[in-house]
Amino acid sequence: MNKGESQLSNLDKLILEKQRLITYCDYQEKLISYKFNDLKKNFPDIITQEILPFSPEKNKDVGSMLDFVNDFILRLLPGRFGKSRMAGILLKVVEGIVIRGFSKTRRGD
Repeated sequence: MNKGESQLSNLDKLILEKQRLITYCDYQEKLISYKFNDLKKNFPDIITQEILPFSPEKNKDVGSMLDFVNDFILRLLPGRFGKSRMAGILLKVVEGIVIRGFSKTRRGD
């Protein structure tokens, strides 16, 4: 194999590696985008799950109950507050913090 063929082979390897890296980067970008969108959509639940002091299964049950109760509470809030997504998020996080604090007090932590 002469020097020209060796350089051509190295160039082909570089082109293949570049294509592989482009494909890999595209996949990683889509994965990050999917996870970020999931986080944006579900971050109140994710935060509440981490704040609540129970098992993951019980945290989901408590979170569902909080959503149910919050629907009623948010309807009682005046105009723009009741329709605000941020109000619902803050309400759920505060409830999670209160439940955590209450459970620690009851356990004597």
